[in-house]
Amino acid sequence: MLKDFAKKYSVDLQASHYLTGYSFQQIQELAKNNFGQELTKMKKGVKHGRSFYDIDASGKIAKEFDGIKPEYDHMVQEIQSIPSS
Repeated sequence: MLKDFAKKYSVDLQASHYLTGYSFQQIQELAKNNFGQELTKMKKGVKHGRSFYDIDASGKIAKEFDGIKPEYDHMVQEIQSIPSS
């Protein structure tokens, strides 16, 4: 299903990572502990936050962006300003 999504939206799978092969509980803990996001199991799928995150080299959130109305030019500028190491 995720590969179909990636194909439909021309996602570069070399630069994108999907959380597959983990239990719902593991993903829920990861989302809460690392992103402060709650996940809710629905009848079909999972309800989750809609932010974009840029993760720095140490694995910490460097920037959080609005995923509903993303300002792509601003996102690129902000991401480029984050030190790479």
